[in-house]
Amino acid sequence: MKISTYLLSLAVSGTTLASDIAPFAADDRVCFIGDSLTAQGGYHGAIVLFYATRMPTRRLQAWNCGIAGDTARGSFLRYDWDIAPHRPSVITVMTGVNDVNRGLYTNSEPSAANLAQRQQAIDTNTRYLNELAAKARQEGVRVILITPAIYDQTAQFDPPAQMGINDALVKCSEGIVAAAATHGCDVVHFNAPMLAINQRWQSSNPAQTIVGKDRIHPGAAGHLLMAYLFLKAQGMTPTVARVAIDAKTRELRDIDNCQVSDLVIDDSGVSFRYLAGALPFPVNPAAKDALTMVPFIAELNQEVITVANLPAGSYELAIDGQPQVVTSAADLEAGVNLAVVESTPQYQQAIKIRDLVALRERISPIIRTYSLLKQQFFPDQNALSQDEILAILQQKYDELHPKPSIWNDYRCSVIKRYQQSAADRPDLIKQYNEAMAQIYQLNQPVTHTITLRRTAPGDAK
Repeated sequence: MKISTYLLSLAVSGTTLASDIAPFAADDRVCFIGDSLTAQGGYHGAIVLFYATRMPTRRLQAWNCGIAGDTARGSFLRYDWDIAPHRPSVITVMTGVNDVNRGLYTNSEPSAANLAQRQQAIDTNTRYLNELAAKARQEGVRVILITPAIYDQTAQFDPPAQMGINDALVKCSEGIVAAAATHGCDVVHFNAPMLAINQRWQSSNPAQTIVGKDRIHPGAAGHLLMAYLFLKAQGMTPTVARVAIDAKTRELRDIDNCQVSDLVIDDSGVSFRYLAGALPFPVNPAAKDALTMVPFIAELNQEVITVANLPAGSYELAIDGQPQVVTSAADLEAGVNLAVVESTPQYQQAIKIRDLVALRERISPIIRTYSLLKQQFFPDQNALSQDEILAILQQKYDELHPKPSIWNDYRCSVIKRYQQSAADRPDLIKQYNEAMAQIYQLNQPVTHTITLRRTAPGDAK
């Protein structure tokens, strides 16, 4: 079987294919564009959370601009009324799973006409990604194109997979790479790394998948995996903060991204004042399976205290007088990672940031009902009154409700949601935007006192 040059380049470069693309800059205005995977908010919520905790002075503004069922064509056509009003300095775009028209992959022996339709769908995706990239670049917007997340066509569970869909997404990915080269865009790869990780998972359990049982939509762990791939592509480093102390010479050996003062080392232990330049990343408990997929903690979440040459024994590490962990002299010499200790005051501070990001993710689907419905039912009608909008939607509901299907039922549910929340929408938009400002008020690190006291001689086992 012939291997595409795209897949070959990924295999040579490694699973994550670090692209060394520039991180977001201070005051960037970022719009995350895409289909339902983007509308879910998970992966870019984790990206926003990472920036807020790791770079607390690099203020971002970010918007969920995903729409369920969207395509590259849809994203291009709604750009002027749904995305441009945010005045983005950066957009990310991830489409594909709807563009390939999954209904074309029901026949295991496709006809020539069916194969032609499949190729036309892929070509349409490529065409509109090029048009969207060209439009945004012309307006001075930085564009980050993301290859689509996988369709899992190998997991062994019912209903059986529609074979060929992820192969089509690989072809879309090749078009994305070409479009990026044409328009000077960045590329982040999701499809190939996720496929490799999924294959590793299924080597021990063929029914296991890193996405959902619909073979498309990931849960919290899958979204954290995608955030990891994005952050690695941006060259993010592991260091939250790092302190290295030598108990024998009673001196500070090294620090990274923190300030240390009032260092005292005596026979009873060590104490110092500590101001980190960042907060640890607070992993969503629902996403912890991602930590078995990729080395997120090792590569992106290290707040390490190292103390060399302590007398052997057990040591209690306390912060502001509150015990956090009991460890050994040997472990302290190797380095203790506080970023995984959820009781620390800095981790608890980070949880408050996570809660604000989660609030935005809960509000966003309600706000985004308008964009989905406008795209579906009145894309070319602007400046409509609320009464006019509600009248159009009621008419569409009356047309669709008697014709049940997955898509019609979904659109009817969105209409109902809009009807119920229309009066609250301005306030929800205000809450969504204010939450971002609150994040950058609550995310500033504060000074803590760290103490190490020996609690027992001989290293702990």
